[in-house]
Amino acid sequence: MTASSKFSLILMHDDGEMHRLRMNKGTLRVLILLLVLSPLLGMLGLWVGWDAWHTIADWHTERLSYQTQLDALRVRLERLSALEALLGAEGDRALVPASTLPPPDAVARTSSETVPGEPKTAAPAALESEASTAAGQSAAKPSEDETLPDKARAAVDTGVIRVENMQARIVDRRRIRASVDMFNSDPDGKPLGGRTEFSLITADGQQYPLSNEDAVFRISRFKKVVSTSTLPVAGTEVENAAVMVEVKADNTVLYRNMFSIESR
Repeated sequence: MTASSKFSLILMHDDGEMHRLRMNKGTLRVLILLLVLSPLLGMLGLWVGWDAWHTIADWHTERLSYQTQLDALRVRLERLSALEALLGAEGDRALVPASTLPPPDAVARTSSETVPGEPKTAAPAALESEASTAAGQSAAKPSEDETLPDKARAAVDTGVIRVENMQARIVDRRRIRASVDMFNSDPDGKPLGGRTEFSLITADGQQYPLSNEDAVFRISRFKKVVSTSTLPVAGTEVENAAVMVEVKADNTVLYRNMFSIESR
């Protein structure tokens, strides 16, 4: 057989028809090699796919385990933060407000004006007399700010909700932007609904409500409230002004405080 000779593959039918396919030796060897290696390559591919599937399943299980641990740690951290805020609020309530104590100079003045030999009840009587005199004078003169009494300005913190990062600044000399971060102090994460209101308090005591498109809220853990409103007064009247934030739920004030406007 010469080097250029070829093999002939003859296919015959029962009716006598015959088909012949000619091929050289190299092509025949390749076909035989493919027939031998195809089962081996198929088994190898199945084994690689099975091993990859198990590896991906193990990664998925490990990721779910890490995610569960991370969620548990996050919930624990939030509960500890809420408990810390609650303990801080309880500690603030335990302190006696300084506004309930008489001024030191009033006590010293009353003590010095007490005549020696009088009973000790003279000092309270003098304080009561001064208080009645001051009340009469304040009733005789009109209030400088009838629209916003001092009681409505007093800071309130019931501990139900924690307010932090209070910021206010003037934008484009025509608008005022105020924002606060609110945290629900309920250790069980019970949702709390209410309303957040901002007001501008000028140096002369006047109050101007600020529009708040995000006034109504429902918070489970955390919510950031932002108010952008047109400046209700001239830019010159913002000097020494402040912004008051009130958080209300069912017409009950849960939090109230004032904070200054950032300088431009």
